[in-house]
Amino acid sequence: MKPNKTQHRFDVGKALLIGAAAFQSYQFGRALGIYDPNGWNIKGVNIGGLILGLIVNISIAWASTQLPSINGKNRIKSAWTAFYVLMFLSPALVAPAMYMIYIDKMFWVLAAALAFGFAIAPDLTITLSGFIAGKSLIPAQATQSETQKSQSETKNRKAKPQKSLADIPCRYGCGKVGSQNAMNAHAKGCPNKPRIQIDQSLLIPKESIK
Repeated sequence: MKPNKTQHRFDVGKALLIGAAAFQSYQFGRALGIYDPNGWNIKGVNIGGLILGLIVNISIAWASTQLPSINGKNRIKSAWTAFYVLMFLSPALVAPAMYMIYIDKMFWVLAAALAFGFAIAPDLTITLSGFIAGKSLIPAQATQSETQKSQSETKNRKAKPQKSLADIPCRYGCGKVGSQNAMNAHAKGCPNKPRIQIDQSLLIPKESIK
């Protein structure tokens, strides 16, 4: 059996999404390390902030793959509202900390621009990659139920008994069965076929015609 080469193909969209989520999670850790310097920090990265960043960015990544396929007016409104809130909070939590890092090294306008760019770029990348890739980022088990349903319907169609072409009954109900052609031929001489009977009294005798 030859190996399926498509299974080992490098997925650029998935790599971009995972990389952006990891980078933004790292920035969450740096931000919380600045806000809480006495917390559980490792080289300036707060472990709690790193975990929070993973949760938030995985949620954004997963939501971006599912939002286009959500049905229902209320569900769509709620999902998009939560998505927009997350998209606002994620860079809003990171940008001030990035600004605090850069403000001592450069002019405040440039520091603000860098802080805003580094804070929002990963989330935009996650969202764009998720929208483009869609459900292809979800493992095969996400579509397993659909596949099983399709296979079940196919089996049911195959198992459904079909009427044999050789079981066509006589149209006049004599009980004989056969193929369509055989029954058409049989119908011409079937004993149950209705016969046209003529009242002999209505016929004109041949003698009167002369």
